[in-house]
Amino acid sequence: MSTEDSQPLVATESKDVTFKLADALREGADVFDKSYGQMVMEIARSSFGDGMLTAEEYFWHRLPSLDLDAEELGQFAGRKRAASTNFLCNNMRWVAICADKVIFVATLSAMGFPVPEAAAFVHNSRPHRSLPLLRTPNDVAEWLRSDAPYPIFGKPLGGMQSIGAASLAGYHADTDELEDLFGRRFPLQQMVGELGRFFDDGYMFQKRLNPHPDIAERCGPALSTLRVLCMHDEEGPEIMDVAFKMTVHGQVADNFWRGNLLGGVRLEDGKVERVVTRAGTSGKRLAEHPDTGAELVGWHLPDWDLLTETVKDATAALPGLGLIGWDVALTDNGPVLVEANVGGNWSMIQLAAARGLWRGRLKAFAKRRHAEWKKKKKTDQLDLG
Repeated sequence: MSTEDSQPLVATESKDVTFKLADALREGADVFDKSYGQMVMEIARSSFGDGMLTAEEYFWHRLPSLDLDAEELGQFAGRKRAASTNFLCNNMRWVAICADKVIFVATLSAMGFPVPEAAAFVHNSRPHRSLPLLRTPNDVAEWLRSDAPYPIFGKPLGGMQSIGAASLAGYHADTDELEDLFGRRFPLQQMVGELGRFFDDGYMFQKRLNPHPDIAERCGPALSTLRVLCMHDEEGPEIMDVAFKMTVHGQVADNFWRGNLLGGVRLEDGKVERVVTRAGTSGKRLAEHPDTGAELVGWHLPDWDLLTETVKDATAALPGLGLIGWDVALTDNGPVLVEANVGGNWSMIQLAAARGLWRGRLKAFAKRRHAEWKKKKKTDQLDLG
């Protein structure tokens, strides 16, 4: 396949779309069969409620399609509520463990948790004493030709939303080409050129993880992961909710904005209860995977008990972080902690589960932390006086 007919080796970013309330109301009335008045009333309740949900978020979560009472509607949290809760529940001194992938892998690995195995480190000045250091584009090219332990997966150190991710299956010396996960071939120098923007902030190559055979059969060869939101208060760790991010149509990464699927998962036993594709008025619910035709709804994910145990233990091992959004891969070698996000994206989990996160222990935990923060702030002001 020629490079003109396929996507770049290094995944690119999404494009923002301007939200217009009038258009959303008109589309919502057509798609969700709900009156303007009903939607405006629900928007008002949710935006002025404790969850701080905006009109755009109301439609993004497809709330007009759900039969929610006032209490259930108020449990959906917007970005502002999520951001303030993430700030209150996490000690910012601990954030670097999640923010930098080198530190994350080294820290969790040293404590015995399953993490991806690092293969090489790309940076123009930062040292690393146990990995091959690739300082220049020429270093990257030579490593990819001679020493890379294919298959490998690459991603920026501080990247988000899979921007900059690449999955490489091998190198063809006769044509000086790289092959990606789906058998597409690209000039090696294309990869080197696309990595140019990451030399200042850093890029990591890891040995590629293989999905559990059951997941590969249903969702394809790319790695589908679960976003697991786990809190840790005085009573110990608790998983609040889970979104299963499933890849489709040759996507190298499982982020939802790329057109992938989200599955809502029952916490008790890992049963997939609902699957959605896209958000807002263009979203749909599915029962089968569009590529494989495999049944998704009603499927019990493998290694569920081990996954929940691993996530709870890992959360408890980082006591300065009270709220972590873990990305966990169910692989052919068991659950692997791919990344940790401080708080993470609540919207994705709420859309998948069709229920809000601003409830129960998490809400009570955040309110206690807010009261402690206000008390400390007042005390600090008195000390300064």
